[in-house]
Order: sequence, then structure tokens, then C-alpha cells
Amino acid sequence: MVYIKSWDTYFPSNRVEVNGKPVPALGRDEDEVTLSFEVLRRLNLTESTHLVFVKDEITNIIDFHIVADLLELPAMTISVYDSIDDALEQALNVLPSVLVVVRAKPPAGSVAIEFGKKGVAEILKYEVRKEFMGFIRTSVTDERAFSDLVSDLTLSHLPSVLRKIIHSRGSKHRGIKVVSGYMYKPKVFQKMISSLGLKNADTSPVTEVLEEGFIGNLAAGLSLVKGLNKCTNSDKMLFMGDVNSGRVFLIFMRCKKR
Repeated sequence: MVYIKSWDTYFPSNRVEVNGKPVPALGRDEDEVTLSFEVLRRLNLTESTHLVFVKDEITNIIDFHIVADLLELPAMTISVYDSIDDALEQALNVLPSVLVVVRAKPPAGSVAIEFGKKGVAEILKYEVRKEFMGFIRTSVTDERAFSDLVSDLTLSHLPSVLRKIIHSRGSKHRGIKVVSGYMYKPKVFQKMISSLGLKNADTSPVTEVLEEGFIGNLAAGLSLVKGLNKCTNSDKMLFMGDVNSGRVFLIFMRCKKR
């Protein structure tokens, strides 16, 4: 079995205004390496830990092996991805591992989630699906129109995929106490919650990251952390999302008492 063992976050103290909201921004002496080191240094890591980085809107060429050197664990294996769905799939299959989402552009920050064979949240089932883009053939050049098309397809397919995951474990919707995740179109997420009969579940991890101004991969990672902080006493939690990469991810988990 795969478990989530621990997690941490780091956000710069500097703030700038984006879309009318004060959000974290890199200070003068901070960069992507700073964000990575600060979020990892408090975790109990070893050289056998596989670091799986997500570069969230980072265009600079970064050698993340510098982070391993700073941690004094230079032999660590490192993988780098552009999207959290690909990184999640990797992190869940190369235990022990740490998923690290790093975003230097405001809202800036980093999230680290450690996976292993023991921990506080058991992964009951996970799915990473890319089942919408393969059959789309369009000459649409309007990105918004294309995103709307993908959203409609996601909304129509994701509930059935999710039900299969839940029923495969003999669970019922009412057993899910916490819902976390991120979709680039919040209204789609709310429709998902409603269509799956999860209106009584705690969805604050979803709404909080949006209210705080976070977006993209970092929002997804932060929402998972917020959900884990709320998930206790054998609660079941659902983490799902779509970060506009043409793929959707679903993780169904059960948290231990702590």
C-alpha cells in the first residue's frame, strides 16, 4: 500500500497584489532553489528518497540537484515535471518519494508531500486519466473556447470515472468527509461536487486556495495539504483536479487517527 507520510509548505513573506488580492512573492534574495530547500529541510529525508519536482510556470533552467546538495543528500534521485498529474503518477510509483511543487511567479511558494509504505493517510485508489484530448479534432484557435470544450468533456466523464473508483472499494459517497483539489474552472468543480452527491462533505480546502489567490499546480498541491490537515479519525478524503493539461487526477484515501 501507498501512504502519505508527511507534508509541509513554504511561502515567502513578501507580498504583491494580483487581481486585487495580496499574494506571496519572491524576495530579493529568493529563487526556486530557496523555495525548494525551505519546504524540504524539515522533512526526515534520506538519500533513498526520490524527489519529484513540479515546475509551476517556471521558465528558467534550474538544476534541482543543487537542492539535494544543500540538503546534504547529493545521491538523491530527482525527476522534474511541468504538471502535477504526471508528477503524482511518478511519486506514487517510486517510493519513498516526495512531491515538490515550486512556483516562483506570484502567487509564489512551495508544497512538499512525502509518500511511503507507512504513514497517516492510506491511498485506497488513484487514477490519472487522459481520455478527452485523443479524439478532439478542431480548428478552434480561441483558447477560452477550447478550454470550455475540454471542461464540458471533463464534467461529463469525470463523475462516472469517480463512481467506478469509489464502488471498486465498496464505498459510498457519504463516506467521503473531505474534498480537496483544483480545477482551472471553479464552477466545474462545484458542479462535480453536486453531481456526485457530496454537498455535505467539507470542501473548504478547495475554496480556501481560490480565496487566497492560488492557481495551477501550486493550488492543487496546497489544497491537498489543507485537506490532509482536516482529515482525521479514519475519515475518507477525495482529491481531484484538472490543471488544464488535458488530464484529470483522482486520489481516494483514508486518514488515520492522529
